[in-house]
Amino acid sequence: MISWWAEAILGMNVEQADATKAAAKLCNTPLFIMQGGRDIVVSVDSGQWIYDAACGDKELWFEAELGHTKFDTQKPDEFKRRVVQFFNRSLL
Repeated sequence: MISWWAEAILGMNVEQADATKAAAKLCNTPLFIMQGGRDIVVSVDSGQWIYDAACGDKELWFEAELGHTKFDTQKPDEFKRRVVQFFNRSLL
């Protein structure tokens, strides 16, 4: 359904939006990937696929009990700590 809406509303070909291909091209860009094990929007394996495809500095945070985009609301303290830690390590 998301693919259909993206193509209809945005006029884009969803096959062009391949995060693994993008990650493979971002060798000089640090990536922080968060994937929930109860995600029903994207494949639960997609975080690992992106991580494996990435060629630069990368970190994968997988939480088996979380759904799509639930890190900041269901684990707010750990979310803040990990994001700040990643930024400090990668951007400073």
